[in-house]
Amino acid sequence: MYCFSIVQAPDAVKVGQSFSVEVSFENPLPVTLTQCELRVEGPGIQKPFVYAENNIDAKKTFLGTLKMTPVKVGAKKIVVNFNCRHISAITTSHPVTVA
Repeated sequence: MYCFSIVQAPDAVKVGQSFSVEVSFENPLPVTLTQCELRVEGPGIQKPFVYAENNIDAKKTFLGTLKMTPVKVGAKKIVVNFNCRHISAITTSHPVTVA
């Protein structure tokens, strides 16, 4: 079982004001994960982007901080997908209200 989560993110933000989202992924495998990347989407928050993290060592935890700036008001969702050479399509999300 993989432990991938958004560990810190605001529940409410304002249009045009940047905020941070902290994500965590624990590598449960006895091998180093290679070619790791996070695909971040947040319709109405910002355009999709890819955050590359080369390797995650065996049995180690990756912590990453992502910066986002919302562009539209309303109820939104931040969606983060984790992919690497060994594992694909692990997803986590967090709801955000943009004022």
